[in-house]
Amino acid sequence: MVLPAPTFRFRVDIDEGESLEIVIEPSGMVVEIDHSDYLTVELPVAPGVMDTVISHSPGRLTISEPGGDGVARVWNSSGEQIW
Repeated sequence: MVLPAPTFRFRVDIDEGESLEIVIEPSGMVVEIDHSDYLTVELPVAPGVMDTVISHSPGRLTISEPGGDGVARVWNSSGEQIW
């Protein structure tokens, strides 16, 4: 039996403020969300390794993908896969 590759999934939303720019690197995808919206991000996880880097600065959250090979999947709050 072949098991699916493990993934790490998390939700990004904001409690206050007007909006937050979410950047997924190295793909360069940019999405802006406000306090009523959120994104669900799924990244692959290599066994024993978690090399995702998440950086925050005012108005921006940058998520650097493991391995840098553009394999993240992202859904908006409507459930539509946008990446």
